[in-house]
Amino acid sequence: MFEYRGSVVTYYKLNQDESVYDKELLYGGSYERVGDLSGLRFDKIVNFYVAGSEQIVPTINANEQGVLIDYRTTIMFPAVNFKPTMYDFVRFTINNNPVGPLFQIINFQLAYMRETVDIYKCDIKGVGIPIEKIEEQVVAKYGYIDIDHRIHDFDEYLMILQALKNITDLEATIETDQITSSILLEWYYASN
Repeated sequence: MFEYRGSVVTYYKLNQDESVYDKELLYGGSYERVGDLSGLRFDKIVNFYVAGSEQIVPTINANEQGVLIDYRTTIMFPAVNFKPTMYDFVRFTINNNPVGPLFQIINFQLAYMRETVDIYKCDIKGVGIPIEKIEEQVVAKYGYIDIDHRIHDFDEYLMILQALKNITDLEATIETDQITSSILLEWYYASN
């Protein structure tokens, strides 16, 4: 597959089946996307990878609303067949802790297409929406496993993480036992 260095994010994908909205109003006018009056619902994907993140550059615009600071960057989703939608949200994670502002997908385009995978390049923009408002609208939770490049149901995700931890612990135990055995063998042969 693809080799990449990515950033870990929590991704909030618009769940179009569970959401109640008028698509023409959502994409074309004022519509409450997040909050008590919103009919939008999201799937939360933890431990998701994005690549190609450019430096976040603040843009300053002055207009009749005053001075606005706009934070934008571009990301891509490598190694997984995943199509973003407008109004999906992204939050970057460092050491399993979400940090910084929430970003909204404002535009996306197909960057790479192959039989097995489509990769989308997304423009994202920082938004001043409290994360709690998005969390209230989450209807399903998932986790991404980089080993198989798949998004799993959250219970399955936790089970896979536990299995991977058990394998790592077992490998460490075997390595420790081999080192101990090697030292004992050296001592045995040195003393005889």
